[in-house]
Amino acid sequence: MADLYGLNLDGARFAKACGDSKRPDMEPLRFTTAELDAAGIDPGRFNLTA
Repeated sequence: MADLYGLNLDGARFAKACGDSKRPDMEPLRFTTAELDAAGIDPGRFNLTA
């Protein structure tokens, strides 16, 4: 499996998701820093905050 943190993100463009197309009547999913840490996701790498 590829190391996703090894991928070069220079020049990549990101957009915030405004909702979940499979759950249009529900609030967007939100995750705590602890949940992101447990999943191995570093939001700072994508210029995001948790």
